[in-house]
Amino acid sequence: MIKLFKNIEHIPTQKGTSIQIGDCKTLSELYALLAEKLEFPEYFGHNLDALFDCLCELPDLPTPFQLVVQNTPLFLSQEDEENREELFCLLSDVVDTWQNEKGSEFFEVWIQDFEDSLEFFELLLIKTT
Repeated sequence: MIKLFKNIEHIPTQKGTSIQIGDCKTLSELYALLAEKLEFPEYFGHNLDALFDCLCELPDLPTPFQLVVQNTPLFLSQEDEENREELFCLLSDVVDTWQNEKGSEFFEVWIQDFEDSLEFFELLLIKTT
């Protein structure tokens, strides 16, 4: 389940890893950032399928692991709008995968709430809290 926040100070933080990805303007920037921060293998394919695989095969990281998207409406460029939707669906699937494997606290995705966020996520069939 993707978690929405109004104010970043309201995100509960514990020991673990937190990466802010809201400044990425393209998927290429996002792939590069995550590959560097999470030390993806050299064979990482820089596509959504490879991203799913790498996020679901994370080494033992301190928990919880959090991805934080601020400035959600500006996240990725207009050219990547369709990819942004696919990315959010992928992140929701990764959260579900880890929840089944290690519980709800291991992998969290926090997204800054925006004007039409509930409608947006409902259209994508993504559960939010």
